[in-house]
Amino acid sequence: MRLNRRRGQDAGAWVRARGRAQLLALVIASLLAAPAWASWEKGSRALAEGDVDSAAVLFKRAAKKGDPRAQYSLAVLYLRGEGVDRDDKLAARWLRRAAKQGLAASQLLLGSLYSSGRGIERDDEKAVAWYRAAANQGDPKGQAALAIMLHAGRGVVRDDVAAYMWLMVSEANSGRSTQEQRELLATELLPEQVAEAERRAAEWKPRRRSTGSSGPSNIPNVGGGY
Repeated sequence: MRLNRRRGQDAGAWVRARGRAQLLALVIASLLAAPAWASWEKGSRALAEGDVDSAAVLFKRAAKKGDPRAQYSLAVLYLRGEGVDRDDKLAARWLRRAAKQGLAASQLLLGSLYSSGRGIERDDEKAVAWYRAAANQGDPKGQAALAIMLHAGRGVVRDDVAAYMWLMVSEANSGRSTQEQRELLATELLPEQVAEAERRAAEWKPRRRSTGSSGPSNIPNVGGGY
């Protein structure tokens, strides 16, 4: 009886110790993450105030700690040559890191670089893949860019029905009319194909929405390709 009670006490102590260890791990993780968040926030404020040099330093600090928003923001500064020397290749590297973490703004801009060949070897298939990643999260610019690639057959088999569908979804998400583009597409589609595109658009739902799908509000997308 005593042996069983002791075993129960030992098991309880082990569970409590494990719980304390898990709690400690969470606290440490939160403390490690806090400086990255703070650096990005401070960098955004510095940028809004016109202090690009300080913004670049703060974004770089947070980017190295893995903050995808800072990685995206720093990449844009490298593309624009503001606060840092212009370096399109380095910008592409930072964008790829943020894009792999699911930041739709980075996925969109990285797709644009692949489409235009800026700072990276031109690759339409990879451009389509990153546009699609952003589009699937609900990014309207990614959806419009994907529609253009689908219509042009760049990096993907031409599919005007899918292109029409993505234009409709983009319009629904952004409020910006795509009627002119859709009317041009409709001249190459049968009425039943337009109806199919409209059905797909009505049923479409984002797979996973990025917490920063549009990117930092004070850092515009740059780099062309669509």
